[in-house]
Amino acid sequence: MSATAGTVGTAPVTGSTTGIGRAAALRLARGGWEVIVHGRDAGRGAEVVAPIEAEGGRARFVAADLTDIGEVRRLAEEAGEVDRIINFAAWYG
Repeated sequence: MSATAGTVGTAPVTGSTTGIGRAAALRLARGGWEVIVHGRDAGRGAEVVAPIEAEGGRARFVAADLTDIGEVRRLAEEAGEVDRIINFAAWYG
């Protein structure tokens, strides 16, 4: 398990800069998880990370386009060891 001091574990939440993904990231953080906020827009990512940190939680943002395998690999490398993966990312085309 990759949990750091004071956390339940680490969970990347794809598509967590808006909607249900954002709500899930906030809820996980309130439950003691370290959250890796994912999306493509750093500004929106910061808007999710900020309230988590303000409440004493742990979060960081990693941008990645999940339609690009190279970026998916980079996301996995930056996330490191995780305990859960929560997927809310979607592609409409």
